[in-house]
Amino acid sequence: MKRNYDAGLITNGESEASASSGGFVVDATVVSQTWPCKKDTPARRWADCIPPNCLFVPEAVLEVIDHGIASEETLHPTHGRQLRAWKAALFTYFAMRYVPECQAVYETRRDLEQIRQLHWLSAPDPRETKQRLFQDIRVASTALVLAMPIASTSPKKFVLINRYMRLPGLFNPAVSRWVIDRQEVALSHEPQEILIPPNAVHRGQVNPAEASVDQL
Repeated sequence: MKRNYDAGLITNGESEASASSGGFVVDATVVSQTWPCKKDTPARRWADCIPPNCLFVPEAVLEVIDHGIASEETLHPTHGRQLRAWKAALFTYFAMRYVPECQAVYETRRDLEQIRQLHWLSAPDPRETKQRLFQDIRVASTALVLAMPIASTSPKKFVLINRYMRLPGLFNPAVSRWVIDRQEVALSHEPQEILIPPNAVHRGQVNPAEASVDQL
């Protein structure tokens, strides 16, 4: 099955990425750039320019975020509470949308994990002492099922995945560059309906970049 992707028209003064009406699947490196202290980073400015409801957060990314917040809450409770409020702002001020994994995502992930050259992206290394959550293959699987490009400031692993299964595109907002151009993708699994919980169409009134510590 092939799914077409409309790149849209680019107007003067408009970034190539923000012109997309189809949206982006974002990984944890992009989501983390929306933290208030990073308001002047290129990735944060890019996220600010994307229309509401056009940034999609896969389940795997939310697990990475929750894991980090839980660890911070244990060590630094006050900062942990601020991070918890920031997470809520992702779905209000930034109007990001959460994408739960469906059967088609599981099947696509399984196909990727069976590729020998990608096995290390999903199998834990017994020599490692720090737990890895293996978001990259799951993010790629979600992007393939949704036929949406990925936005990441750490594109190396996605470039590797693309060698063995073509991705719908890969954009690095840190340097405002397409690492992998948008392209049609042939999917091996017919996606079931993914029920994406609705979020606010308009961004919330509290800008997390300007909120006080009490608000966050």
